[in-house]
Amino acid sequence: MLAATEFNVGPGYIIGPTPPESEVAWLQDFVQRKWRNVLTSKYPALSDTIAGTSIFDYHKISHLIDHASAWGKDARLFTPAEVAELCERLTIFGFLEATFGTYEIADIEGLGYPEIYWRLVRPKQPGDVAGAHADAWFYTVTNHMPPDEQQRIVKVWFPVFSEPGLSGISVAVDSHKMNLAYTGEMRHGRMKPLMTDPRAPDIKLSPLQLTPGQCVAFHVDLLHQGIGHMTDRSRVSIEFAIRRTHI
Repeated sequence: MLAATEFNVGPGYIIGPTPPESEVAWLQDFVQRKWRNVLTSKYPALSDTIAGTSIFDYHKISHLIDHASAWGKDARLFTPAEVAELCERLTIFGFLEATFGTYEIADIEGLGYPEIYWRLVRPKQPGDVAGAHADAWFYTVTNHMPPDEQQRIVKVWFPVFSEPGLSGISVAVDSHKMNLAYTGEMRHGRMKPLMTDPRAPDIKLSPLQLTPGQCVAFHVDLLHQGIGHMTDRSRVSIEFAIRRTHI
C-alpha cells in the first residue's frame, strides 16, 4: 500500500496496469450504450442517426443538437446500478485498493451514492476542454470541502475511447508541491477556480500515454488538463474520486 507521505513526495500521480482486451471491449460497449440512451431520450427524432453513429464519430452529428445543454454533468452521471456494475467488472478498483488501501468512492456533489461520471470531448473544439487546474481548487471553491478531508481524496481518470498521447490527459509533474495561486469566479452559475499563478506560462504539461481502460490516480493538488485534440475522433473518459480510509 502506498502511504500518503510517499504519494505526496512522488511525482503526484501513479498509472495503473493495462486492462485485458475483453474488459476494454465491455467498457466501451457499456459507455456507448449509455451515450446512445441519453442522447436518444433528448432527441428521439434523431434515434436512427444516433443508433447508426459510433461515439467516436459523435462530432459528425453534434451540429444537430445543442451540445452544451445536452451534456451537462447530470446527463453524464452513472446511476447507482451502473456504478455497481462498473465496480464489479473493472480491475481498476482492485488496483486502487492494492495501492491506496481501503477506500470509498466519494460523493462529491451530494448525490447520495458513489459518484462516477464520464466526459465527451470533440476534436478541434477547445471549449470542450477545461483549462489547467488542480481538483483541490474545485473542492475548495465549488464544493467547500475542508482541507483535512481533501487530504484523504485521490482523483482517478481513465480513457474509454481515445488515441494514446493525442487525446487524453496531460499533467505537470511535481506541481502538487508548488502551492499554485488561484482565485474563484462565477461560471455557468457556480463558483469555479481560475489559476492566477505568475509561474503558469513556464509550467510544462506532459501528455500521459494511457490506453483505453488504463487509469491514472493523482494528487488533488496536481495541475492537469484534458488534451484539446486535433484528430478525427471524439474522446470519452471516466473520472471519480476516492476517499482513503487511512492516510
